[in-house]
Amino acid sequence: MNIFEFLESKITNILYHCTFFLILYIFFRLCKIPLNIIFLIMIAIIFSYIFTLWIEYFCLKRKAQKIINQVDALQEKYLITELLKKPKNLENQAYYYALLKATKAMNDKISELESSKKEYEEYIESFVHEIKTPLAAMLLTIDNQKNKDLKPEIDKIDELTEQILYYARSQNPEKDYFIKKVHLEDVIHSLILKNQFYLLQNKIQVHVYNVKTEVYTDEKWLSFILSQILSNAIKYKKMNTVKSKFIQPKMKKIST
Repeated sequence: MNIFEFLESKITNILYHCTFFLILYIFFRLCKIPLNIIFLIMIAIIFSYIFTLWIEYFCLKRKAQKIINQVDALQEKYLITELLKKPKNLENQAYYYALLKATKAMNDKISELESSKKEYEEYIESFVHEIKTPLAAMLLTIDNQKNKDLKPEIDKIDELTEQILYYARSQNPEKDYFIKKVHLEDVIHSLILKNQFYLLQNKIQVHVYNVKTEVYTDEKWLSFILSQILSNAIKYKKMNTVKSKFIQPKMKKIST
């Protein structure tokens, strides 16, 4: 709020005081008080009133800035009503009541959404854990029957369900992270071993250099990220292979 906005809000009060000053001047004239004394008295009263307005403006500005600083410092800004004091002014009380009702409605909505989100995440995790049992049984049956046609499809389903689980958990990683010392080489080699069927099928070689080191990380999340990189590499290798089949060689015309 600048000084002009403040004066605009005080226009009724200023007009009231101007009327009072005029009546006071007329009263002094009727009392036959000398003009110079009236002038000094009026100047003193007007300057006192201006000084009072100036002090009130700076107090309101400082109070407004304090509220702004509180809002900026508050991480969850919808809790601002818990920091504000109930105003004594009737108009401000109405604004405070409206803000209180709005924040309460928003807090109720946030609680409802968080509860719904938690139920959804729990359902996703439960679904993934439940579906992994029949998938593991199917993979075991396929391995026993040495059926190489269905194995890639079942592995793909298993990979997609794993993606769903990790993406659901990614909303609250602090609950699922377990940081420990991990041998980077072991993680990479186990990942290559897990995907060796697809690497051989697509004639892809993986060259590993300078990984004989230890890092502090979450082994599951690291394996998941590296698995995504490897699966994308296999996928795009397939896409490039398919595209190359449809590229027709350009025929050069040989003149004799």
